[in-house]
Amino acid sequence: MKKITILSLWTGQMNLLEILVRRTSSVRNYFYVFFLLFGLQFISAQTIEGDPSDWCNVFINPLTPTVHVKDVLNGSNDDSQFTEGTSDVVPLEDWVWSLGNVSAKSDLGNVGASLDECDLTFFADRYAANGDTDLGLWIFKDPNISQNSDGSFTGVHEDGDLLITSKFTNGGGKQAVKIYVWDSGKLNLLIDTNDSGTNYDYITKGFVNSGTTGVPCEWDYTGKFSPTDQYLAGTFFEARVDLCQLSTYAQNTFPNAEFVIDPCFSNVIFKTSQSQEPTSANGDLVLATFDSQPREKTV
Repeated sequence: MKKITILSLWTGQMNLLEILVRRTSSVRNYFYVFFLLFGLQFISAQTIEGDPSDWCNVFINPLTPTVHVKDVLNGSNDDSQFTEGTSDVVPLEDWVWSLGNVSAKSDLGNVGASLDECDLTFFADRYAANGDTDLGLWIFKDPNISQNSDGSFTGVHEDGDLLITSKFTNGGGKQAVKIYVWDSGKLNLLIDTNDSGTNYDYITKGFVNSGTTGVPCEWDYTGKFSPTDQYLAGTFFEARVDLCQLSTYAQNTFPNAEFVIDPCFSNVIFKTSQSQEPTSANGDLVLATFDSQPREKTV
């Protein structure tokens, strides 16, 4: 068996695809290399506009770190959720969770993320669009984040942890995005796309589906309202964050800050809350391991 190592390396804003083929003259392997060099640029093409259909192509790209988790949807006291008023400004070691029922509008089902060089994209669906609800994604540098059986969490915040917040709205369309960074023991706001006179689309944008659309990739999803096997307007969210552009923006805006923003992280938490304000109590939670390191492929 021949080994082909494919590394996708991030250096500033330069992209490098390095392919090493050793001791092989196999036509099959050369075809595979050609496909990796030229075919994946079409497979991995993705638009962020509230349409879930292109996520299937993202998940078949072997060069792109991805994660997809199916959470309990419409459960019976078996869904993980934050409790005791746990909010995002509280240190991680003081977070509390338990099993219970989550309100329909805040109940997450499928969640996932992808990192293509600098571009972090992520999505989430929910059980029902019977009201607006706020969505957040925590990105952690600590590789040891986990939920303990006693309702506590293992792990700690590190400088450079990111919190990205937006919301599900019934009508769908483009959504405001806020990005916070953990720095020196507290959460600081980096970007609020609601700021008048500033266009942050080159860094981040988020969308919710504005009409009924199919559930892609054979994902397991059953909504509250008919047709239950489709995403009704307001039940699917997706967003993009360019971590390289975000890092440059942070360095220029906060030149004396000690935190570093980069695409190397190990765990993420999707969560809902009562508002985009970080002091708001959190609700549903989905913890996922996300390996953002370069890919190695053996064929």
